[in-house]
Amino acid sequence: MSSKPVRSIGCVAFLIMIMAACATPTNNTVPPPTNTQIRETETPRAATNTPIAPTPTSTPTQVKTKTPKPSPSQTSFPTTVEVVNQCPGAPAMTLKIGDWAMVSTDPPIPNKVRSQPGSNSELIGQIQPGENVLVLDGPQCSDGYTWWHVHSLEGVDGWTAEGDASGYWLVDPISAWFQLPEPLKSGGTKLYDLREISISADRSIVDGIIGNYNPLATPLPRPQTDETPEPNDPRYSDFGTASYAAHSFYDIPGNINGYMFVYELEDSLSRYFLNHMSHNDCTQVLRSNLDEAEIVPAYLNPFCGINGAIPLLFIAGVKPIQFDGGEGVRYLIASGNYQTVNQMEYIFQGLSEDGRYYIRVRFNPIIHPYILDARSLIEGFGPLLAWKEGQYEEAQKSYDVFNGRIEDMLNAGVVTLYPSLELYDAMMASIAIK
Repeated sequence: MSSKPVRSIGCVAFLIMIMAACATPTNNTVPPPTNTQIRETETPRAATNTPIAPTPTSTPTQVKTKTPKPSPSQTSFPTTVEVVNQCPGAPAMTLKIGDWAMVSTDPPIPNKVRSQPGSNSELIGQIQPGENVLVLDGPQCSDGYTWWHVHSLEGVDGWTAEGDASGYWLVDPISAWFQLPEPLKSGGTKLYDLREISISADRSIVDGIIGNYNPLATPLPRPQTDETPEPNDPRYSDFGTASYAAHSFYDIPGNINGYMFVYELEDSLSRYFLNHMSHNDCTQVLRSNLDEAEIVPAYLNPFCGINGAIPLLFIAGVKPIQFDGGEGVRYLIASGNYQTVNQMEYIFQGLSEDGRYYIRVRFNPIIHPYILDARSLIEGFGPLLAWKEGQYEEAQKSYDVFNGRIEDMLNAGVVTLYPSLELYDAMMASIAIK
């Protein structure tokens, strides 16, 4: 499975779904160049990147980073900045504080990072081509360059030049275009005593948990075909037989939509139905993955135990979670039907230590500040090219690069999400097997 979900607006949304369904993951990491050239004092070259200056609709988003790397969230953005439109000898500015920019890959040359804005200040590191950097401060003019204080996902923190008269070195800024709702505040937790488990949920995200138990369907249903669709079983689905397994289904209304399946695994027939009449047991694959020292995203199957699936764009934000009587993993998935990753799903999959239960939880949508509307996609916006005759291939590449960058940022934990994943993680960690 590759590691690299739409509000109806008529033809525009339909076009986006079609062109997004074929989206393939892109790995944006570019190997360090084999030459020793580093941007700042290189020989001028022809410009290959045109400036893009999207208009922000929200203030820069506070971010979190992994320790022990320096954290951008610990650096205060200046309250007053001298208005500068263009530094002498440098190209017009395309960046602003709070943007995520990428070091240009054409050609693949690193950017020098210095302790202060100026070519004579201390050289403290490099940012490799294709790497994402957060703009923390600037601009400052010095030595014919526009300097920005940046922090890279790899932990390099300092001042670097945006480009020179011949082209841009920090390109394709991603801005906080979408204003997220105010963060949720805890409303206190409520304990739910269910058939197989107990679980606590914060009142700010969950209004209740309601559901029912479905016993194992016997005898074995007839093969599902157009001629014999098994019409008498109310659990019948066009997409598979997981609903025939012994399980409880719980609806979880609240701040966003959610539900939970708890499957019984002790009966081999139940597992057979769970796996759509196959002996390739996805719960055993999950067990093997959880037993590894580090969970492998490529081996995660977000559709284990459900009838149907969606085109996957990526899996990101993988985090193991222990609970009373078992263990599991949470992660985010983005569908290939959403080019800008404007909706994601929170997935949790867990197994009881005694082998009795498989738990699958889903919440949707999880959103971030880098959302664009459908019309902007069609017309082109920011680093995304317009989807139009003569440049479909180039437009698709811009979508792939953009989504890959969002994936990298999610994996680094520097994207503010709504609702906060911590509230749902705490809910999963509160599970207790009966």
